[in-house]
This record gives sequence, structure tokens and C-alpha cells, in this order.
Amino acid sequence: MYSRYCNESVKFLKELEDQMEVRKLCVDHEKIRKRLLDSDYGLTKVPIVLIFHNSGEMEKIEGTECTEWLNFVRKKLASEAEPPSVEAPVIPSTKISVEKVEFEKEPEEGAGVENAEEGTRKKSNEGGILNRAQQLQKERVEDTPPPRNPMD
Repeated sequence: MYSRYCNESVKFLKELEDQMEVRKLCVDHEKIRKRLLDSDYGLTKVPIVLIFHNSGEMEKIEGTECTEWLNFVRKKLASEAEPPSVEAPVIPSTKISVEKVEFEKEPEEGAGVENAEEGTRKKSNEGGILNRAQQLQKERVEDTPPPRNPMD
């Protein structure tokens, strides 16, 4: 909670919003102020930070304590954001050419599949995937029987 007429309150709210997303309530409106003063929470100064815990408890921080609380939160967030000081050793890696990688052959049914796999291995060393795709297309066209003539 804050008041636009209290410089400390406005300054605190700006700093708080720079750190986290908060719900704000301006106490400048007469009806809101009266309702807050009549409540059982004892809200009498600004700024006020109300923290609602999962246990159902409410924590109230008022006036200059708000700035102290915000400084504590900043330090805590900064310490959580720091990476661990231990550096992991860099292990040099050896690059392996794709052509040198051998894949385990999976057993499949049908002789055509075996021939295609064999052709794939041969072609992978001869010019890449585009050439292999063109070769497979050519083999498919050659293996396709010519259309039957309906007059026969």
C-alpha cells in the first residue's frame, strides 16, 4: 500500500516494482483509507508491504522497515542468481566426419530393402543425400514394370 502524497512511499514502490511484480493499493481515496483504518490489521503508515503466506498467515512490514526488507530481498535474489564459483573442466572433443560413422544394420524383410540399404552405404561415400535420393528414384523407375496395353 502506498500514498501518492508520500515521497518515501512512491520511491519505495518504484524500487519494489523494479524487483518484482506486486499488487498495489493506493490509500489516497477516502473510502479505501477509512476501510483500512477500521480494519483489524492496524494499518496506519505507508508504505506497507503485506505478505500472505501459504499457511494463511499475513506478515506486515511498515514504513522504513519496508526499505530494509527490500534490501534483504535484493541480496537474497542476487546470491541465488550467482553461478557456482567452481568451473567445470573443458574436455576437448574429437570431430568425426559423417562419412566415417558406421550404423548398425537392422534386419528387415524383403530383398529390395537390403539392396537399398547396401546402395545407401555405397552412395553415402559418393556424394551425399541428394545423390542418394536421385539414385533411389532412378532405381524405383527402373524396377517399375511398363504399363499394360489394354488392347493386348
